[in-house]
Amino acid sequence: MSIKESEYFRRIMQYLVCGRFFDLPVLFNLRCFIYRWVFNMGPGASITRGVLFIRTHKTKGAPLYKVPTDSLIIGSNVHINHDTEIDYTGGLEIGDNVIISPYVLIETHGHGIRAKDEFTTFVAPLKIERGVWIGANVVILPSVSRIGEGGIIGAGSIVTKDVDDWAIVAGNPARKIRMRE
Repeated sequence: MSIKESEYFRRIMQYLVCGRFFDLPVLFNLRCFIYRWVFNMGPGASITRGVLFIRTHKTKGAPLYKVPTDSLIIGSNVHINHDTEIDYTGGLEIGDNVIISPYVLIETHGHGIRAKDEFTTFVAPLKIERGVWIGANVVILPSVSRIGEGGIIGAGSIVTKDVDDWAIVAGNPARKIRMRE
């Protein structure tokens, strides 16, 4: 199966199981099973309604980033809440025990401007370490390459740079508030 065909298959499967109907307890387990089957997910991962994993472009990676653009690795006991969109165009690895709250947008690709009327596409890999908690309505931009272990991102934040291990960040742009104890 080509990359294009596998992406179509992944999207169709997601649209079939991402609705409210699959929030029923028995069907919720079926949804999680299908996501684990279609994507590289560890045991205990739970995905609620409206979560989309997308690979937006046919790019094979930019010269600076030697990463397979279709790589999506999700660890064990990861919980992703409703209406979240996760772009894995540049490659994404989510560690164990990560919580992603509702309405989160994660981008691993972007568009730069070189000259008038010319847009370029770039990809950037992202690694979310274990034990991270991402609050509701957070936007993580492609300029971020790592969210450190145990980090917390406050609700409504726009993350434009890397987050240190055990740091609590919030705001627009997100800034370190303090360290976790």
